[in-house]
Amino acid sequence: MVYNDLFGDVPAASRPVRITLTARQTGVGAPFGIGGEPSLFGARPGFIPPREELERVTPENAPEALDYAVDDIIDRDSDGYGFPPEDESREDGGEVQDGWDGDPAGIWEALENMIRSLGEPEEDDSVVIRTTGRMEKRFLPGGYVELSVRYDEENPEDPAETELTVSSREPGMLTISRHGPFTSMIVCEEGVRHVTAYRTPWGILELAVLTRSLSADLTYREGGTLSADYLVEFHGAEMQYSQLRVEVEPLD
Repeated sequence: MVYNDLFGDVPAASRPVRITLTARQTGVGAPFGIGGEPSLFGARPGFIPPREELERVTPENAPEALDYAVDDIIDRDSDGYGFPPEDESREDGGEVQDGWDGDPAGIWEALENMIRSLGEPEEDDSVVIRTTGRMEKRFLPGGYVELSVRYDEENPEDPAETELTVSSREPGMLTISRHGPFTSMIVCEEGVRHVTAYRTPWGILELAVLTRSLSADLTYREGGTLSADYLVEFHGAEMQYSQLRVEVEPLD
């Protein structure tokens, strides 16, 4: 993960910025004819082969491997568990088999095999938004500092404001909040699953996010970039693999 010194000695302030947001996304359902769909909320229903049979992660067993890896992370959510582990030895003294047994980092091996089968998000399918907004620096209780980028989404049928925030109180974390008739918050933190709420006029849905990589190379003085690769899923819907890059350029 890249997470540079974002805050420096600039006092609390606000300034106009130019924003370029590039997003790509692809579904992470199982390849055609192979099993069912994995889930960030736990193993999908149906037959799952015993874990010991997954000696190596292949495109054919990647959905099952992804389920097991997600379950390993879910089991450790309350402890703020992230991966990969600092060492590759098992607590019982055994050896890690083919980078999988006992190693939750195998989720990315499983994901990469599935993405290869499905195809990476196509560059031509990228959604690019160019707009203007504001970058703000705020001081928080406890001596912490927060840096946020805000912009309005130009959709007359669903007006909303989006805010991207990084903070010295929670280093290594990016939050993407959307405020409007449909309200959501995506929390990106490498190797940690976060479950939040997606609020609609008709009710609330659960939203799970698991981040593969996060980079924050942004300062109040010079602008910069925020980028994240992550899995995102509404409970009961197909998981998506998303790649997001936000470029911020001061206008004053």
